[in-house]
Order: sequence, then structure tokens, then C-alpha cells
Amino acid sequence: MASETRPLLGLNITKAFIDGHQFNVAASMLQASGVVSEFEGDEGGAGITIFVPTDDAFADLPSSVKLQSLPAEKKAVVLRFHVLHCYYPLGSLESIVNPVQPTLATEQIGAASFTLNMSRVNGSVGIDTGIVQASVTQTVFDQKPVGIYQLEVWVFLW
Repeated sequence: MASETRPLLGLNITKAFIDGHQFNVAASMLQASGVVSEFEGDEGGAGITIFVPTDDAFADLPSSVKLQSLPAEKKAVVLRFHVLHCYYPLGSLESIVNPVQPTLATEQIGAASFTLNMSRVNGSVGIDTGIVQASVTQTVFDQKPVGIYQLEVWVFLW
């Protein structure tokens, strides 16, 4: 029996953020955090789903929140809060059987509190963390095994 292998997509996630023209802050954090290779490595497994806040979402943060001055490891944790360790096309996000999904931060830290609860809200995908509610406002990139979706707010902060 021949084994089935899927070729890697080879997506440069940082470039996908930059090409989206409104994710420069997230791209900068991605590079500074050192998690880009971790995220891109997931393309070969179950895939990855990223919820990326816009530059405007970064600008809307309270002045007391200084994400850019965080050390690399804390930037990595913040970014992992926005990533699911499985590829979901947009249609699947709207109809997930178990709507509570652990983020990569949950997997890395072992804390069950870093989950995203998916639902359909007013015709779009809603994300609820128990603290913040957000909606997917646009598909940035969606090709198996990588889905990248735009948010107008940060889902979790350190």
C-alpha cells in the first residue's frame, strides 16, 4: 500500500501578512518573536489557522499595552493565542462541531483558558474568548493547509 503524502504549501506567512497591506504590525511581531518557522512548519501536519489583527487593531490598544516592547517569547505567546493547530477553511469555521478550540498557546502553556469559541454571528464567523468578542472580517489567505483570517481586534493579550 502506497503512503499518501501531501506536498508542503511553502507559504511565507510573514509575506502573506505584508501582502495583505494592513498587517504590518503583526508581521513585525511574527519576525521578532521567532515563531514564524513554527507556524510554517505546521503546514506539513494538520495545518494551521491564523486570526490576524489589523494594524488599526494594534493602534486601538490602550496606551498601557506595549506589544512591540515585549520580549520575543512573550510576543510568541501573544501570537500563539491567535492560532489554531488545524486548518479550517472559512465555511468549516462557521460549522465546527465542537466550537471551543484550543489555541497554540493552550498547547504550549497547558492552560485551558486560551480557547476560542466559534459561532456564526450576523452572517460571519464570531470568535469569543470569554473576554473579547471579534468577527472574521476578511479572508487573507485560504489554501489547504493554511487559513489566515482578518480580525479588527486582538483576541488575547498577555
